[in-house]
Amino acid sequence: MFKTSTFRVAATLAGICLCLCGPAWALGSTPVTVVNPADIAKAEGIQHPYQNDVICDFSSGAQACSASFTSPTNQRLVLEYISGNCGLASGLQLTQIGITTQLGGQFHTEQHLLAVPAGVTSFGAQEFTFGQTVRLYADQNSTIEASAVANNLNSNVSFCRIVFSGQVIDVP
Repeated sequence: MFKTSTFRVAATLAGICLCLCGPAWALGSTPVTVVNPADIAKAEGIQHPYQNDVICDFSSGAQACSASFTSPTNQRLVLEYISGNCGLASGLQLTQIGITTQLGGQFHTEQHLLAVPAGVTSFGAQEFTFGQTVRLYADQNSTIEASAVANNLNSNVSFCRIVFSGQVIDVP
């Protein structure tokens, strides 16, 4: 049973004022006990958490590095957060971080670009740390490629470690 309230409308010089008079409350509420929270997560599409990382090395002074991994078999990958760090020789600048996925059976040549952070000099090297919320999809058993680009590399001690977090969804 519900108790109702009365509405009153009053006109003023500034306009119309709505007034709610009296309390509104419900009788006979029943507490709810959740027996299996996993069912709620499943209904919302959260089935299996996922995390993976790759390391790419700027070998022989190359300006770019790339690394890839394969998404799980029989599960669509949904990437939700990408983070990582890059170490470059002092004075070098990280210019691009990109992620390429395969969706709908097609490998997309256009990269999803992440925000490039400003570097911090530490122990004679530039360190770049980044993290970004994303929503990227990849087909089951497909290749996900991460790449980083820097300017004028002249050292083979530069690298990037990129971490992927999200979930996988079962595909029938």
